[in-house]
Amino acid sequence: QGGEAVAHAGDVADPAVIQSCVEQTVAKWGRLDILVANAGVNTKQRNLSDMSREQWDYVVGVNLSGVFHCAQAALAPMRQQQEGTII
Repeated sequence: QGGEAVAHAGDVADPAVIQSCVEQTVAKWGRLDILVANAGVNTKQRNLSDMSREQWDYVVGVNLSGVFHCAQAALAPMRQQQEGTII
């Protein structure tokens, strides 16, 4: 219906990647109105007794820290424009 979308590939567990995505979005459209923080991963060994520390750190890094990095990066432009929604 005439809309435009831009995709940014990257690892949400990397704060620098997220900051770059936010900066590119604001540079293109002048603002950031909505953040949908929906990235998530899992691991084959889902039972805690089978999961390694590395697998645990990976899941937490993406599923929890990734949401934190996205929200933190989005807050600055949303506060500056005095509006925005994080889902």
